[in-house]
Amino acid sequence: MDETDAATAEDIARIAAVHMDEASADEVIARVIDLVTRRCSVCDGAALTVATGGEHTFGASDPSIDDIHRAQFDAAAGPVIDVLELGEPRRVDDVGADARWAEFAAASAAGGFRSCLVLPVRTDRSRSGALALYSRG
Repeated sequence: MDETDAATAEDIARIAAVHMDEASADEVIARVIDLVTRRCSVCDGAALTVATGGEHTFGASDPSIDDIHRAQFDAAAGPVIDVLELGEPRRVDDVGADARWAEFAAASAAGGFRSCLVLPVRTDRSRSGALALYSRG
């Protein structure tokens, strides 16, 4: 394991060791977003959405990603919504050429993001989530 891999493993272990009684959900979300944006070279921004019942909490590395997520929740359509509902990854290679979610595409383009990958986050608890990785390229 090289130094980068070791540092990444240490970061992940620190996040995994956090207990919800020691840190708020917002703090855990911020830690995950920080890890992803520091360790994923093709990721220019990230957001983590956690769903509990009918409530959604999310944090983002960039204020324009807040707008992208609000657009999806306002329209009840977008890759994050699909991942939360279906538990399957969603990929958008070029928001300008993808006709599935118009509001999402417009907000992404306005924020300067051209592509994204949204992954389901699963736990053994009732919470579920979506990790969105955004790229300007």
